[in-house]
Amino acid sequence: MARMLMGPLERAVVVENPDPALDALLESYGIEVHRLAEVPDEDRLIEVLQGTRANVLFKRSRVPVSRKV
Repeated sequence: MARMLMGPLERAVVVENPDPALDALLESYGIEVHRLAEVPDEDRLIEVLQGTRANVLFKRSRVPVSRKV
């Protein structure tokens, strides 16, 4: 399992359709991947992050990470 200073990384949310090889890489480290097919708005992203209890968010440039997120 991957670890950082804040504890284990167990769940990741992936948005904006990066290469699918990312999912396999994360899973090889024991990280559960939740991939969104659509680009979420702020409220949907918050809902998904809370619902999955994700430790990591992988995104590209279209999804802003606001203070609220």
